[in-house]
Amino acid sequence: MAPHYDQIGEYGLGQLLAKRLTTPGGAVAPTVAPELFPVLALENDRPEWSYLKGEQLRARAVDVAAVAGQYSMLQLYIPSNSPTIGVIEEISARAAVSLNVVHLVGIGGGTVGWSAITSGTRDTRTPNTQGDSMILETRQNAALPSFHAVLAQINTASQGSYRHPIIVSPGQAVCIYAIAQNVAVSLNLTFRSRPAQPGELT
Repeated sequence: MAPHYDQIGEYGLGQLLAKRLTTPGGAVAPTVAPELFPVLALENDRPEWSYLKGEQLRARAVDVAAVAGQYSMLQLYIPSNSPTIGVIEEISARAAVSLNVVHLVGIGGGTVGWSAITSGTRDTRTPNTQGDSMILETRQNAALPSFHAVLAQINTASQGSYRHPIIVSPGQAVCIYAIAQNVAVSLNLTFRSRPAQPGELT
C-alpha cells in the first residue's frame, strides 16, 4: 500500500526539502506534503527543460573547402579560463574519405590559422552568438593536429554520423578532420553547453 503524504518523510524527502529550503531539522515533508504532487516527466529532452537548466542548445552546419596539400579541419574548443562544459551530441559528415574525431588537451583553439565561426542556436530564447566561451572554428593545414586520443572515425565515402556524447571541458577541444589532403568536408555539429557546477572542474 502506498504511504500517506504525511509519511513521505520516511523516504528521504524530508531531508531533501530541509536542505533545499534551508530549514533546520528533517521534519519538513509532513508540513508541505499536501502541496506536493508526484510528477513523472516523460519528455525530459524538450528544449524548455534545457532552458530551465541553463543549457545552451546549439548546432552548426559547416563546409570546409579542399586545399591542395592540406587537411580540412573543424574543432570545438573551450578556453582553459572558461567556466563552461560542453557536450557534442552528434557529428554528421559528408566527404570523399573517412574523418577522424580526436581529443585535444591544452592545445588548439584561438591560435593563428584558425577561423572562428558563429554557432547556431536550436532554441530561439538564446541569442545566435558564439556563446559560453565555446569557440567553433575551421582551418586547412598541411600538418595533422597533435591530439591526445582518437575518439572515433566516421567512415564515409559520402555520408556518415557519430552519435555518442563527447564531453569537452575547459582547456580541451574536439577536432574533426579528413584523413587525406585536398578533400572538401561538410559537417553538421549538434552540441550543448552549460556553466560548470561547483566542484565539477576541480
